[in-house]
Amino acid sequence: MTAPAVILIVDDERANRRLLQVLLKPKGYVTGTATDGTEALASIAADPPDLILLDAMMPGLDGRAVASAVKADPATSNIPIIMVTAQSDKHMRVWRPWMRGPRSS
Repeated sequence: MTAPAVILIVDDERANRRLLQVLLKPKGYVTGTATDGTEALASIAADPPDLILLDAMMPGLDGRAVASAVKADPATSNIPIIMVTAQSDKHMRVWRPWMRGPRSS
């Protein structure tokens, strides 16, 4: 039997974290949460998740800074990150300097 995937939800808004947990739990995922970038990096270092759902806009370390730090560390660089944002700015939607290969839009 395979262990369920662990997903770290990083968002400064409690309601957003809770919504994602409610959507993921019935599908069998184990979720962890972090309320800001600093807490996320500590959680990732202590117990790397299988996937990170990362809010782009947070006070302090924003999603871009967290993603850059995760991808710069060889121990965590292979963890997939999905940026979760309400931004409609096209530059944010295609921002992915940590990805290898051609950029698509």
